[in-house]
Parts: sequence; C-alpha cells; structure tokens
Amino acid sequence: MLRWKVVSGDYAEVKRLIEEGADINVHDEYGWTVLIYASVHGHTDIARLLIDEGADVNVQAISGRNVPNGYYTLFGGYQHVSIEEGALLARHTALIAASSRGHPEIVKLLIEAGADINVQDEEGFTALYWASNYPDIVELLKEAGDKE
Repeated sequence: MLRWKVVSGDYAEVKRLIEEGADINVHDEYGWTVLIYASVHGHTDIARLLIDEGADVNVQAISGRNVPNGYYTLFGGYQHVSIEEGALLARHTALIAASSRGHPEIVKLLIEAGADINVQDEEGFTALYWASNYPDIVELLKEAGDKE
C-alpha cells in the first residue's frame, strides 16, 4: 500500500501510513524501497518525509526491473533489450534514480542525508554518469565530491 501512495504522490496518505507504522525501508521484489520510488517520480516532499523518518538513503536495488517480454523498466521508461542486457541494469540507488530523472531537489536532499555519491551500479556507473543530461545535477554532484 505504501509504495503505491508514494508512486502516486499522495503525501497525506504516505504520512498517515508511516504514522500507523508502515515500514519505510521495506524492499519490493526488485529491491526497490519507497525512497527509490519517490526519487524516480520526483516527489520531493515525500522523499524529504521518508528521509526525516529514517529511510536508508544508500539501499541499492537488486534489479533493473526485468519483465518477461524482453522489456525492462528503469525509472519509469521502457526500452526493448534482451533479458541478459536488462539484468545488468541493477544496483541503482535513490541518488542514481533522482539524478537520472532530473530531480535536483531530491539529489540535494539525498546528498545532505549522506547518500554515497560514488556508489556504482552493476555496470560501474555512478550518479554523475546518469545525471549527464542535467547540468544542475552534475554541478551538485561535483560540488559534493563525486570522483567519476
């Protein structure tokens, strides 16, 4: 339930569920936490709430979200790849998610909360690589000391 409220951006319901004891660090079948989902979808207020409530900012997803028909979803977009190629797109974090989707406010929150800016995904890429289309995020990461 919490995941879907995060994805839809329903701050009031997310807050209510947390107050009722929802586990904010629970992983789905792909290893994604609700903080990763908030970061993917650009829900800054929810990301801030989750961080304030103690969400782990350095969880790495275990999957690039393979699906049986040969497509994978990575941060909301679909691309046709072989399952083998899709399987390499793993170990993403909330910081990589926010960086790849162009959400500088969330990137800043995550950095301030201690997100590891040098963590690498399965292919060896850091958030800086994934942020390459977003100069403002690239600058935030460089200021924070990304060594890529």
